[in-house]
Amino acid sequence: MASTKSPKDGGILEVLRTGTPSTKASSSLAAKALRDLRWRQTFLGKDEYVLEVGGEDLRLLQSARHDELGTGATVWPAAHALARYFERRFFLPAVNKTTKTTTTTKGLRVVDLGTGTGALGLCAARLGATASLTDVGPVLDLARANATRNGLELGEKLKVFELDWGGSTSLAEEEYDVVLASECVLPQLYPMAPFADVVARLLLGGPSTAVALVSYEHRPYPAFDPRIEFPRLLRDRGLDVAVVDDDFLDPDYAADDLIIWEIFTTKKKEGNDDDDSGTFSSSRKALVCVEPWSHA
Repeated sequence: MASTKSPKDGGILEVLRTGTPSTKASSSLAAKALRDLRWRQTFLGKDEYVLEVGGEDLRLLQSARHDELGTGATVWPAAHALARYFERRFFLPAVNKTTKTTTTTKGLRVVDLGTGTGALGLCAARLGATASLTDVGPVLDLARANATRNGLELGEKLKVFELDWGGSTSLAEEEYDVVLASECVLPQLYPMAPFADVVARLLLGGPSTAVALVSYEHRPYPAFDPRIEFPRLLRDRGLDVAVVDDDFLDPDYAADDLIIWEIFTTKKKEGNDDDDSGTFSSSRKALVCVEPWSHA
C-alpha cells in the first residue's frame, strides 16, 4: 500500500521547466500535466467546491479572502486527493483473500487537523465516521456552515472545536483511529514541529491500529526540502512514515507534486498479541486492505 519512493518533481513542474515537449515521452508528460491542471482548476476562484463522497456531492463553501480567514478557507487539491484515498482506504468493501470474507469498517473515530473548510472531516462524517474537526480562529465558522449546508448535524458524532498545536488549547483524552490533515506542512507559513508533535501525541496515545494520513502539495522551500524534513521530524518522535504509492490513488485526482504520507507507530503496544515483530506495519495492520486503484 505504501512505498518509500524518493521525492521527485515531474508532471506540471517538469513541463513548465522544459517548455513545449518535443518527444513522445514529453508529449505524454504534457498531456498528463494538462489533465492535472484541468481538475485542479475546476473550482479555482469559485465560492463553492463540489467533492464527491459516498456517491453523493459534498458542497463546500470556500473563500479567497486569505487575509481574513487564512489559507484554510480554500479546498486545496491535496485535500481532494486525500479525501478520495481515505474513502477507498477505509470505507469501500474489501475482500480478505484468505478467508474470502468481505469487511467494512464501522464506528471509525476520525480527527481532522487544520480542517479549514471542513472538507476532510465532513467527508468522514458523511461516510458514517465519528468526526472531530479542529482548527483555530474564524475559519471554524466556515467548517460549521459547511456541515449545516450538507445536512450534517453537529453533536456527539460530529464536533467542531479549536485546537492550537503550539498554544493553550489541547485535545481531550479521546482516542482516534484515523488522523487526517492536508496542507498542514507549509513551512513558508507555519513551523512544522508543532504539527509533528500533535500527530505523534495522537498516534502514540491512540489504539495500536491508529494511522495518520497527511497530504502535501510540494512547493520548494529554500531552507530544506519538506518532503524529507517532515518525515524526519516524525521519525524523531517515534513514528514510521511511508509515501502512499501512486497505484493506490485515484488517477483522476492525482498529480506528481501531490504526496500522501501514511504515518503509524513503530513500537508494539502493550497487549498487542497478534504481532510479535515489535513493529507496526500499515500493510499488515490496515483496518481495510486495498488493491491498486481500478475504475473497472
